[in-house]
Formats: sequence, C-alpha cells, structure tokens
Amino acid sequence: MDTTRQHAIVIGGSMSGMLTARILSDHYERVTLIERDELPEGAELRDGTPQARHAHILLGKGLQILETLFPGIKVEMVSQGAATQHWGRETMVYRDC
Repeated sequence: MDTTRQHAIVIGGSMSGMLTARILSDHYERVTLIERDELPEGAELRDGTPQARHAHILLGKGLQILETLFPGIKVEMVSQGAATQHWGRETMVYRDC
C-alpha cells in the first residue's frame, strides 16, 4: 500500500478551512482548497457567510498560533484595519438583562 501523501482537498475557504489547508500543506505535496464564492481582495463581507456581519474577536493564544503558521500576520491585519486592544483592560461589556 502506498502511504505517500500526495493530495489533500479542503472544502470551504472559511477561517477554519484556510487554517486546515495551511496545516495540511506541511504533510501533503499538494493541497487544493475548494470555495464556491470568489474570495475578495480585502476585508469585505461575502454573501455566503452570514456570520461575517457579527463582531469577531481574536484572543491572544489564537493570534500566537496564527503568527506561528503565518509569520507577520498581525502586522498585515493591523495594516488593513484590524483593531487591537487588550481584552479586559481596554474592553468593557455591558449586558442589559
């Protein structure tokens, strides 16, 4: 049986799909990512992702992992408009119950 890992296919270009493709690229000769929507050049909302309109937060450990996989990603995200803040020191949450 041939155990050579030649080709992996990832379906969906979401954050998890892109991360999966990146990890698989260390173990497969070729990785193909299949996404039904055309990916925008910049930070834009996509019709196929209704959750894109929600607020998103990347916590410290997540950023640390992303920096390991994609060196320089924090600088790139900030240069394209990502806001930075220290969760808990610079952030307050109000909840009306």
